[in-house]
Formats: sequence, C-alpha cells, structure tokens
Amino acid sequence: MYTYCMDKKDRTGTVYVIKHPETLEIVYVGQTVMELWQRLANHLSVARCAARSARGNNKMKDWLLRNNRPIIEPIVTKVPYGMLRRLEWVAIRAMLATGVKLLNDRVNYHCA
Repeated sequence: MYTYCMDKKDRTGTVYVIKHPETLEIVYVGQTVMELWQRLANHLSVARCAARSARGNNKMKDWLLRNNRPIIEPIVTKVPYGMLRRLEWVAIRAMLATGVKLLNDRVNYHCA
C-alpha cells in the first residue's frame, strides 16, 4: 500500500477503527498509509513503552497486561493521501455524534 518512492498524490491509505478486545466496541479511529497490522503493532509498541499519560495508551497497556489484543479493522480503504486526515476527522465526528466514547487523544472533534 505504501512505497517510499511514490509521490504523495499517488499514495492511498486507510481509515480504521480499533476495537476493545473483549466487548468489540469501537474505541479509536485513525488513518494510516501503512498496512493495518503494522499500524496496530506501532500502537501496541507505543502502549508498552510509553509513560502512563495518554488515555489510549493506558487502555491498550492494560489490555496487553491481561493478554488481550485489540482488533484493528478498516472502515474505508484506498483513500487518496490528500483526503486521509479529513476523512478520519469525519469518521471521528460521526462516531462521537452517535455516542461512541473514543480514546483518541486529539483536539476537540466536537468543534465546527
């Protein structure tokens, strides 16, 4: 999906969700140009190594300590690189509007 020699205009990515390993509830929305398994590995690596500050990292670290691995799933694939951030933002706002409680540690997505 992602090649370093590609121009940005030629790249595509994926908007994805991470689900709680036991309840299967959506807990995080993100976007990536990596393969999903690589992106999940990155999330887990950060969770294992990071100081306990970010709420999402704390949750993932707790799951890992209990031998539970979160689930990553695509919600939109083959998104042109230039639209990834915007589509991620739209997905986050849609989730929040339906009452989904996300772990995303970002700016306030409720803003206009």
